[in-house]
Amino acid sequence: MSSLSTTETERRVTAPETTDNRMSSRLANSLAVRYLFVVGTFLLLIQLLFGAFQIYNTYRERQATLNDQATDQAEFLAAVIPEAVYFKDFLTLETLVREVSSQPDYLYSIILDNDGAALTRYLDPLDELVGNALTTVAGNDPRLVAEELRKNGVVREVRAPIITEGVQLGDVWLGYTFASLRAQMIESAIKTLGTSLAISLLLMLLTQLLFNWQVRNPLLELGDLANKLATGDLSQRAVVRGSDEIDQLKLGFNSMAGQLQESLHELQSSNDALRTANQALAYEQSLLVNLMDNVPDQIYFKDTASRFVRINRAMATTLNLAGADVLIGQTDFDVVNEELATQFFAEEREMFRTGIPIINRLEFNPGPSNEPRWLSATKVPIRDADGTITGMVGVSRDITDRVAVEEALRQSEVEARKLSMVASRTKNLVIIADADGYIEWVNDAFIQTTGYQLDEVVGRRPGDFLQGPETDSTTVEMMSTMLRQKSGFEAELINYTRENEPYWLNIEVQPVYDDQGELINFIALETVITERKEAEAQLRNYASELERSNRELQDFAYVASHDLQEPLRKIQAFGSRLQSKYGATLDDRGQEYLARMLNAAARSQDLINDLLSFSRVSNSTRPFQSVDLNRTVAEVVEELLATEDNMNIHIDIEPLPTIEADPTLMYQLLQNLLTNAIKFSRAQENPEVRVTSTLTPVTKQGNQSCVISVQDNGIGFDPKYADRIFTIFQRLHGRDAYEGTGIGLAICRRIVERHHGQIRAESAPGQGATFVVTLPLSQG
Repeated sequence: MSSLSTTETERRVTAPETTDNRMSSRLANSLAVRYLFVVGTFLLLIQLLFGAFQIYNTYRERQATLNDQATDQAEFLAAVIPEAVYFKDFLTLETLVREVSSQPDYLYSIILDNDGAALTRYLDPLDELVGNALTTVAGNDPRLVAEELRKNGVVREVRAPIITEGVQLGDVWLGYTFASLRAQMIESAIKTLGTSLAISLLLMLLTQLLFNWQVRNPLLELGDLANKLATGDLSQRAVVRGSDEIDQLKLGFNSMAGQLQESLHELQSSNDALRTANQALAYEQSLLVNLMDNVPDQIYFKDTASRFVRINRAMATTLNLAGADVLIGQTDFDVVNEELATQFFAEEREMFRTGIPIINRLEFNPGPSNEPRWLSATKVPIRDADGTITGMVGVSRDITDRVAVEEALRQSEVEARKLSMVASRTKNLVIIADADGYIEWVNDAFIQTTGYQLDEVVGRRPGDFLQGPETDSTTVEMMSTMLRQKSGFEAELINYTRENEPYWLNIEVQPVYDDQGELINFIALETVITERKEAEAQLRNYASELERSNRELQDFAYVASHDLQEPLRKIQAFGSRLQSKYGATLDDRGQEYLARMLNAAARSQDLINDLLSFSRVSNSTRPFQSVDLNRTVAEVVEELLATEDNMNIHIDIEPLPTIEADPTLMYQLLQNLLTNAIKFSRAQENPEVRVTSTLTPVTKQGNQSCVISVQDNGIGFDPKYADRIFTIFQRLHGRDAYEGTGIGLAICRRIVERHHGQIRAESAPGQGATFVVTLPLSQG
């Protein structure tokens, strides 16, 4: 696109045209003029051939007539002179010979006796041929003169015998030419040529008028409409007056204009829908972030390799991390001891294999300060629209207090007071019931939560006054069964306060036995999980809404890759056909408008393709594999230097490492960075691009990264735009100055983040630019 625009600009600058030049050029290139020339030439040739045929036939007829006349003259002369020959009457013979030879085209008349002697003769002294023959023949022998005249093939001769009473007395020789006849034929040919030219000119003028009326004017009208279409006026339509080929062309033009108008409208509608979807997605993401950052439980997301993708603020605080992004890309092996990390990894592997979630799994985690902490962990697999597991979400609640209470209750009855003290101080609700399930004691947290005082609940079963209409009957039946079996259990259900307000509880009940193994009590440790339940419900809603949004984005991607590109392909196809078949009928401005239309369609298709690439990076689920960056960058450079515009670019590449990555995305990352460097350094006198790589020190966890730099000596940019250039659709230059859609660097950032890396830009105006990419060598 850029090369086309440059060529057009140079043509306008280096070859300006005056009005006369344009008129002359348009006339010279006019289809009507060429058609008129062909028709006129054809008509003239036909008339000339017909006239030549007529002249030739006339000439042959007159030749035959002259031959017959000469023969008649010779025979007539031979018939009237026998007596004069017999008596040697030379005066009579000479008179008759001169009379015959005085007619046009007769050169000589000779009368010979039987001995071949010339009795009399007449040789036209004024004729050039006769004069030349007399000069050539010695003695002026009339027979030899006649023979000399016959040699050149121009003079013809007829002979007639002189006979009287059956006796031949001699011969008559009569010589003649077609000179006057040829002169007449030449004059006739000149008249025929003039008449043919006049008739041809008249027919050419009539043909020109008919051609202008039937062909040229409709084509000029169609060209004017094409120019208006190129300027953006898509409401114009050609007037169809019949059903000939030009009218069919007009119908095709009207159809193309209508489809183009409809395509532009559909593109605008799609852009509006995409903008609305992005706004809704941003709102949903904001809600999800607020939810995660305000829930006290630890919430985290992992990919299928058990790498942390995201954690909430509560988890970062618990682990004493500087921020929630510090743990991104790491695993449990970077957080807890190897034994626990191995256990967690095995559990998650099994969950990814079977798809069965882990619900309220009790986990012992000493934490960063090595203090004993107990967590209730729930891990649920995340599936995409096709049902494929793409990762997991985990929620861990610190239940150290609850475990401590449970542990104390398992001690002997002697430690009941200690257990009571612990129970009274914990934030969880504690109920101690006898072996039959009647309440003996509750802690302050129970009183504050339910509104019931201790004396109001002692001697009563909890289910008699705490349960209500929303309490799950199946859970209640399970609890009753476990109590009858003297077994411990854990459940979640809805209870009601004294004011009849529902709240969610996580209840864990354990039996207490004496030294003889007799059941003496049940201890219930209850945790109010109303907020967690509400958060989980909201999280499910957000997850459902996010899944719906992802489906809509996928649907849009399908529309963009098929329905949106189809009209653009038609625009390009019809535009190219119009350019190839009818480009010669357009002036320079019309061709420029047509080229602009094709360039705009190509830019629109490039924009759609870049948007699809941007979307595919986020949705990519291809597993990582070993990628030799030396081979990847070599393939990219070979492709880029294959174009003529880039052949003078010097690219220096230092050895690059082999990393664990997506090979397709790595190719796209290096291609975008090198294309960007070449684009902004191509105008330099000696454009250079340099690719270097270094390795970072190995961390305590055994991790190592590579730092890849792509440096050019191009135009550079203001450092204040170092972050802005990675935002989608952000450009520092106009489209006319440098090609591109403003998506390439945004795709680079997405690819780097997909590989748990970082990217930044360093530059100054006129000092070139350096893009620095940090990627882990291993994604494990």
